Amino acid sequence: MQTLITLRIRTNYLNIEGEASVLLVLHAIDTKKVYQTGVYVKPEHWQIKTKTINHRAKNAFHNNQVLTNLISRANNFIFDQNYKKIEFSFQDLENYVFEKKPAIVELKSDYYKFALDYIEFKKNIFSSEHIKGLNTEITKLKKFKETLCFEDINYNFLKDYEFYMNETLKNRINTIHKSFKRMKAIINEAIRQRIVKENPFSTYQVKTEKTNRAFLEISELKELQKLYLSPDLNDKLKNVLHYFLFACFTGLRFTDIQRLKKENIKQGFIELIIHKTGEYIRIPLSDPAAALLDPGGEILFNVLTNQKTNDYLKLIALQAKINKTLTFHTARHSFATISILQGIPLEVISKLMGHNELKTTQIYARIVDLKKVSEMAKWNDF
Repeated sequence: MQTLITLRIRTNYLNIEGEASVLLVLHAIDTKKVYQTGVYVKPEHWQIKTKTINHRAKNAFHNNQVLTNLISRANNFIFDQNYKKIEFSFQDLENYVFEKKPAIVELKSDYYKFALDYIEFKKNIFSSEHIKGLNTEITKLKKFKETLCFEDINYNFLKDYEFYMNETLKNRINTIHKSFKRMKAIINEAIRQRIVKENPFSTYQVKTEKTNRAFLEISELKELQKLYLSPDLNDKLKNVLHYFLFACFTGLRFTDIQRLKKENIKQGFIELIIHKTGEYIRIPLSDPAAALLDPGGEILFNVLTNQKTNDYLKLIALQAKINKTLTFHTARHSFATISILQGIPLEVISKLMGHNELKTTQIYARIVDLKKVSEMAKWNDF
């Protein structure tokens, strides 16, 4: 927007001291807007050519500085917006020149209001679990601070909130990390919308700790296969072991197993949009995975809740004499590590698991290496 900036005085009205208001006038195309500068001058002291106040006038030096600053701020704003090729309105210019905070910015400054708008916008993009997690974090944060503006979120705030999560809520390090990760996503969006200028996390280190990624040995997986075919296993446990084994042979997550239908099985492949990432994957069916499929039903597995599934997996581990705490995610870890031990290249495993980055899959390679080291240590007592 090409804008002409000038100053003039309001000559048709004088205050009780005989002074005229100095006005800032903005012209843009065929539109004009006039603003009060807060400066007053007697008409005889106004210098039309230079648009300044005669030095003999009362407070001339100070008032000229005020006017010069307003003109300078207006010019700087217009130059900056034009240079960045950003469209702006008179309201934007007014807010900047007179250092006003528009109502919409004040509204967006409310962290909770902005976060809820962000979640609403993303509800058809993110998984329902992720949306639920974001809402849970807002509820959790409100218990620490009922009202919160972006301006409040700084190094000390993050430090105090971490202390609260640690000491009061007894959250573990990785739970705290997840809370901050979700907060960072909202702040990054606010930065993109130019509501926040500085990222408070740039100076705050969020700690994590390595977790134990339990996985099954090949021999343990074979024991579970035997148990599945055994008449000694009751129907409830057999049902859970049914879809757990399928996950071990395919690497699918719980939510994807839950959603898997007959239509997703096509010519020896699983074709699926991953629930967590929205990515399309195509996984070849191995013989042990194909053997677990019932061609009759529309829904391939009778999947219980994640919690109930994990409860039954503990009983299954006991019955199979596997001295490990099994959760459903153990199946995915087992698929990755056993695939590496079978000699499948990391790049292929990464694609099969729907990883966006190879480094995510490389975690399993390091686990396998550690396993090799511990096994080779048996030679030390030879």
